[in-house]
Amino acid sequence: MRGVSLLQGLYDEYHPHKEEAVAFESVCYRLGRACELAGDRSKADVYYREAKDLILTRPLSFQVFETVDPLMNAFLRENDSKNILELLPVWKKIVEQYYDNQLNGMLAYYSVELDVAGMEKQVIQVEGKLVQRRMEIIILILVVLVLMMAIVWGILYWRHKKRQLRTLFETLMRRYISWREMELYLKSEWEKHSLPPDVTVVEDGAETEDDASQPVMNDESVADAKGDEFYRELYYRVLLVMERDRPFLNPELNISLLAKAAITNRTHLSNAINRMTGTNFSTWGRIPGKLCHPFDDA
Repeated sequence: MRGVSLLQGLYDEYHPHKEEAVAFESVCYRLGRACELAGDRSKADVYYREAKDLILTRPLSFQVFETVDPLMNAFLRENDSKNILELLPVWKKIVEQYYDNQLNGMLAYYSVELDVAGMEKQVIQVEGKLVQRRMEIIILILVVLVLMMAIVWGILYWRHKKRQLRTLFETLMRRYISWREMELYLKSEWEKHSLPPDVTVVEDGAETEDDASQPVMNDESVADAKGDEFYRELYYRVLLVMERDRPFLNPELNISLLAKAAITNRTHLSNAINRMTGTNFSTWGRIPGKLCHPFDDA
């Protein structure tokens, strides 16, 4: 009843200006519906008819759908054919406008949703391309860094090898010059000091009872006369034999075989090695590199 009183007061307030009042037909319908619910059907019919008349006189607008549709349902419930027929054309147009507007709104909504989905898809594709481009750039940078490291390593390795080759070349040249100087020196010394006539050369494979009794350079008299110079020349001659004939490759090499190759005897050879190196033949032969590079310690 309180709702009816409030609606009645609102109706009474705006009724003198019902033609200009906005949505006054909605007030009439609601007041009629309240009266119907209160059990006063006659008053409800009055307010329903007034709402219908206002709807028929006003321009058609889907905005009155919320009033005209329940009003039509109220006439249908009462089987009021007269009011139904009068309201039906307007109700139809308003309903069509309303649902067309709803449909257009839904179409617009779904169109916007479709556009948004398409844009989101494009954004995802662009982000994927950006990630791929970033990965390509990172891979390219890594490849460039690896290439730069390889180039730097190659330059450093080439310089290192160049220094090694230069050092090796210089070493070989120094060794070659040393051997050439030694060869020239020995040739000149050999020409100055020819062998005495009592030197006998023992052929390979000849059998001797005592190698120490084999005269080579006037035996001990020549050694005593020459001293260190004699043993130095003999030692250089042994080195030339080692360099030229490489007898150290023979696993059975001993002091007697080496003495034969150097055209001397084992006593002179042993004394020469002892005086020039401070070691005996056995120790001298076991020193690594001694036979291949004797000038380093000579």
